[in-house]
Amino acid sequence: MPAGCLLTATSFTRYGQEAAPRTPWPLRPAGFISLMALLQVIHIALRPVLTPVVGTDDVDQVFFSQFLAAGYSYEIPPLYTWLMWIVTQVLGPTVLAVGIVKYSIVFLIHLFTYLGARKIIADPRLQVAAGLSPMTLYPIGWRLHEADAYGVLSAACMMALVWAVLAVMQDRRLVRYIAVGLTLGAGLLASGYFGIGALALLLALLFVAEGRRTLLHWGFPVAIVVAALVVLPWGLWILDQGQAFWDRAYQVLTEGRTAANMPPGYHRLFKVIESFVLAAFPFWVIFPTIFFYVLRRLPESAKGWGGRFLWSYFALALLGFLLLVFFAPVPSINAFRVYPAVLPLVLLFFWRLERFGVQRRAIRWTWLVFSILVIVVIQARFMHIEAGPAYCKVCRMQAPYPDVAALLRQEGYDGKGTVIAGDNYVAGNVRVNFPEARVITSRFPEVDPPADDGKGSCLVLWHDDMRDNDRKRFLAFVAEHGIVLPPMEEIPLRIVEVRHTPRISMPNRTIQMRYFLAPQPTPGCG
Repeated sequence: MPAGCLLTATSFTRYGQEAAPRTPWPLRPAGFISLMALLQVIHIALRPVLTPVVGTDDVDQVFFSQFLAAGYSYEIPPLYTWLMWIVTQVLGPTVLAVGIVKYSIVFLIHLFTYLGARKIIADPRLQVAAGLSPMTLYPIGWRLHEADAYGVLSAACMMALVWAVLAVMQDRRLVRYIAVGLTLGAGLLASGYFGIGALALLLALLFVAEGRRTLLHWGFPVAIVVAALVVLPWGLWILDQGQAFWDRAYQVLTEGRTAANMPPGYHRLFKVIESFVLAAFPFWVIFPTIFFYVLRRLPESAKGWGGRFLWSYFALALLGFLLLVFFAPVPSINAFRVYPAVLPLVLLFFWRLERFGVQRRAIRWTWLVFSILVIVVIQARFMHIEAGPAYCKVCRMQAPYPDVAALLRQEGYDGKGTVIAGDNYVAGNVRVNFPEARVITSRFPEVDPPADDGKGSCLVLWHDDMRDNDRKRFLAFVAEHGIVLPPMEEIPLRIVEVRHTPRISMPNRTIQMRYFLAPQPTPGCG
């Protein structure tokens, strides 16, 4: 056992002799994995029960997964779409498929956090607490239920890389280096911001003796080659796209700003610090409150390579995001881009906690907090759908797209041919409701699913309250596909209610849609 994992060899022997044979089943690997899998199965089962609508980020993935390709959007790496495509081949473009992909990835976040904890923490109670702790980060504990796909996958890849790096530091076999390469490559295919955390993790190896030996081993170049091979198909696709890819990537990074209207330096500095604080909330409130004694200075005799490695990682990750906003054309950062890089710090907290020792009353409070969180989140998912439309702004998860689809069927649309969607929310939900249709959208004009013979239906569908720039782009996209729309006042406005629970005495919100079913045949569309 590495020296950094233990307070003293004597204390570990005493714990191992007295507690290990009586370790309760939930604190064993099989128990943790089984209970975490059960929790995610519950969330998967709730997904189609609560709402038939696909929300933020998930709409993109349902839309992209119409076909298999090395790349799709100029804005988003393809790994999540590949996973979605595999599942939709079995289940179709359904809400259930969306839930299976997302909550399987959430399971992997908890699993790799737990496995990483097992590499540097000896106490099974703290291993399990660390494995459960991602649910105390707001982006993972709540927001992923209503939005976010790319950060979730990036977080899973980040913790998988942490586990692989900790494993190879302790056992420099070739298979361990291959695992490092696979997780590194997968992360680069998950999110562009993953690279900052990954680079910080690899550079942190320089600050501990075990890490330097890991970098100097002949297996490390093998890991880099494996990662390059994983990323190669997407890299070749990027080359094939030419300058259009880089122009769009630059526009996304800069948020359309120029050097003249970039935010001042103090604002960018504040946004990075704020993002780290919000990304770890409420973890940094809950556990330092329960285990307040961990905030003391760690005695020299209790320090080890695990702490040095993770502290170095934290400093380098923070520095990486600061350099990004100061020297790259990135105007700001937010917690949802940062949290995959923040997540490994939960291991640092529990590593320190083991150095100080675990008080029995405090660990009981920990189990109570986790139990309350699970119950509250499940209950809140129901409240979010039932009561949300009375208070939400855009009501993404409650928008009545199934009602819109039923209206279209009543008025003659056969569910086939091509649908030109006004935005990605329409595109993703149209595909859920009309799985046989080919869907394209001006939001992602570079994504062009294979067309049929051009003799099918051609439906144009959009929100009436589009922003001016989005409307101009959409109308130009429609014209490019050979569709001549009638004057807007001649296209009927369809108003559909966003219903909420009748127990709330507030008026229903509405969405306003327009559609045009082009006369057949329309070679540029159907």
